[in-house]
Amino acid sequence: MKKVLFSLIFFLLCAIQLSASNELPRGIYYGMVTDSLAQNHYIEIINDSTIKLSSINLHMRFQFEENLKFKFEGRILKIHKSQSDIETLRHYGLQHFSKLNEIIIADKVLLNKEYQVIYIPIKYCEKSNYTTYIIDGKEYLQKNARSNSYGLVKKRHKINRKLKRKLKHIESDLDDYEIKVYKGYNAYLKFGIDKVSGVIELIKKTH
Repeated sequence: MKKVLFSLIFFLLCAIQLSASNELPRGIYYGMVTDSLAQNHYIEIINDSTIKLSSINLHMRFQFEENLKFKFEGRILKIHKSQSDIETLRHYGLQHFSKLNEIIIADKVLLNKEYQVIYIPIKYCEKSNYTTYIIDGKEYLQKNARSNSYGLVKKRHKINRKLKRKLKHIESDLDDYEIKVYKGYNAYLKFGIDKVSGVIELIKKTH
């Protein structure tokens, strides 16, 4: 009897997990692009067949918004665009999205592997708004400055004192370090969602 009950509970847990893994996430996501010529943007999953794509709101610049249709298959959003949609996206500087056809649902984020775009839930943007320095295997966090819609710095944070001391300490030996920079999609793949804003890794060269 206990074995039967245990099997039933195990089956129900698996069914719940499978159902949750196939659930379509809703809400607004901030899209971080890897290509320096492309533009960051927002997408909002409105319902089971429609997403809204919008540009970042900047002063004296028209904020573009466009609704696009998609099909949800497994863990993939397959986006459908007409020729008119493609031309509109290109006109507003979102060429990469005009070619983008699939967005994959990953853990807490959405990904487009082909163009290396990561979409982060808005609630995580403030939480991950810092650059991580990894020097000799130790992490130092530096809060990023905030800009307003004019592109001007709204709030600048003090430099992490421990980071400042460490950089000063190795300043004369910088030629002995290999410097690697990760941001957005690549930072997520290597370090996770909390470090998507950027990681600067300094690794001492071995001779």
